[in-house]
Amino acid sequence: MRESRSLSIVFAEGHPLEAAQVLEGLPAAESGAYLAALPARVAAGVVKRMAPQYAARCAETMSESVVTALLEALGPQPASALLHHLPRDQQARALERLPVGTAVAIRLLVGYPQDTAGSCMDPRPLALPPETPVADALEQLKRFEGEPVDMVFVVGTERQVLGAAALVALLRSPPREALSRIMRQPAPTVSALTPLAAVQRHPDWFEVPALAVIERGDRLVGALRRQTLEKVLARDNGFRADQTANEALAGIGGAYWQVLTALAQIAVSVMPPVTPVEPREKDRER
Repeated sequence: MRESRSLSIVFAEGHPLEAAQVLEGLPAAESGAYLAALPARVAAGVVKRMAPQYAARCAETMSESVVTALLEALGPQPASALLHHLPRDQQARALERLPVGTAVAIRLLVGYPQDTAGSCMDPRPLALPPETPVADALEQLKRFEGEPVDMVFVVGTERQVLGAAALVALLRSPPREALSRIMRQPAPTVSALTPLAAVQRHPDWFEVPALAVIERGDRLVGALRRQTLEKVLARDNGFRADQTANEALAGIGGAYWQVLTALAQIAVSVMPPVTPVEPREKDRER
């Protein structure tokens, strides 16, 4: 049993996309049981690659403690996408169990209409005052625990966006130079309520990897990365929604199929045993 569970974890951790594709072809209760048996960090890697609607159906079958651990491991943006599709009472209970900082970040995202810049932004980008020396900015960027990005946003005392500094500019500048001297002005921004279809056409995507997401008064509320935008648009356009479980399995290959069959038998008991390829010895004798 322990060996099979280890096999399950190794596969889900090493091939989260393939695992997500297979699970999306199964009943939500069975996929939920499988995900609940994984470490939260590994399960989060799989859930991030699922359609949020299906991930929410899986979450509805899990215990509250498992859902809490999963949401925390997912991070604010994927967690908010999942919560959007949970019943309001379950949303509230899940948020109450999360650490305060995480819950506040997720509540902010859930409060925006779906398919807007605010709904899929990173609510905790690295933002520094204009007088910050380049050396300090690089050190903070190195120690930053949020989503990786090669940009620093420069903000005023009330978090109004003043500019942005790319990593390349920081590396090329003297260590004692203030951010106000090297930052790009105006900063690449987008309103939190802008539809994603319009955000996709933003002209600054040709020059920067992320846009500052702002509210009234140019107040910084988050950052939207191009990679995140592409993932959300692909998901909403049904990138995988129309794929059947058989199509997903066909793309995995024979070796992965055998691994998945074994782990699913142990974790959720939903797949039949692998039929032996070779005939049994007695059959040969006949």
